[in-house]
Amino acid sequence: NLGAICGPGDVEGAAPESGAGSDDGGCGLRERMMPLGEAISKMTVSPVLGRMLVLGTLFDATSEACLLAAVIAAPRRIFVCPPGKKRESLACVRAFSPTSDVL
Repeated sequence: NLGAICGPGDVEGAAPESGAGSDDGGCGLRERMMPLGEAISKMTVSPVLGRMLVLGTLFDATSEACLLAAVIAAPRRIFVCPPGKKRESLACVRAFSPTSDVL
């Protein structure tokens, strides 16, 4: 989940809300987005890909995460098959990696 319910003292700077006029039933809780959720909400990719990009950056695998996100988010296959050369084209694709799910 990208958001979380936090108690009045659970998050720095989170002031407790009074029960009057709040839509939380007067229990003093308020919804706050976690830092990961805030970072992902500013991206123009799906939340799953955004999380992969953020975690890829944290684990020093930025280029790999960007490459995978681009391949996964591509609206069509990354290889073009010339008309009449489907078998040759498939052989070339399998030469990259015969076991790859992405390719």
